[in-house]
Amino acid sequence: MLAKENQGRPRVIPSQLIPELLQHRQQGLSWEELARWLRNTHAVDCSRWAVRRACLGMGVYKESNL
Repeated sequence: MLAKENQGRPRVIPSQLIPELLQHRQQGLSWEELARWLRNTHAVDCSRWAVRRACLGMGVYKESNL
């Protein structure tokens, strides 16, 4: 029997949070502050670079970017 993998906090930024994320960015929050806000308010554990990609509409990493 395989052990169940630890689920932990979600790392994907939910699409319903993007408008609020953009609003906070327009108010002057840095990428790091936005990542901290997601972690503390919505329990989404993502990097500041994931926040940057979401705000700029860049999407997720592709194989060619690795």
